Amino acid sequence: MRVVHNDVSFRSAFGAAKAEAAAAFGNGSVYIEKFIVEPRHVEVQVMADKDGNAVHFYERDCTIQRRHQKMIEESPCPVLEERKREELCESAIRIVKAAKYVNAATVEFLLDKNGKFYFIEVNTRIQVEHPVTEMVTGHDLIKWQLRIASGEDIDLKQRDIKHNGVAIECRINAEDPKNNFSPCPGND
Repeated sequence: MRVVHNDVSFRSAFGAAKAEAAAAFGNGSVYIEKFIVEPRHVEVQVMADKDGNAVHFYERDCTIQRRHQKMIEESPCPVLEERKREELCESAIRIVKAAKYVNAATVEFLLDKNGKFYFIEVNTRIQVEHPVTEMVTGHDLIKWQLRIASGEDIDLKQRDIKHNGVAIECRINAEDPKNNFSPCPGND
């Protein structure tokens, strides 16, 4: 893996990577990934019904992680400007509509230090962090998920979903610092 910062370095690194791939695999195809400086992990909670209606319940910031586990979830994302928040949430809606997805989903993005966001994945389920969203929107997401799964349409309009206040969820890990921080429930 090599990080480049300008077009000249990119062309040189790309050529070297193609040659190395061709020599190693008999195929010069390479995968290029953008390096995101100071990324934030931001996810948007959405619901979509069988008739193509979809709404978002705003975003959660889950940047603080340990061993690939989200440690702190908060809503709203503390660095997201309102215009970018709207753009991010609308992108999440477009993604689920394009996929003709039905039910609850969490659309995940990386946000760079300049406010540009990049799609990561869609989790086709309610996540354990959903109470953060419920606290700031006042909507019971499990209830919506069950209603949609039973064939009901979403009778909400986006304008009916308001974001109010701040909510934070923290995960506590029981670990043994003397044993490489392996899981540990404590003393018997």
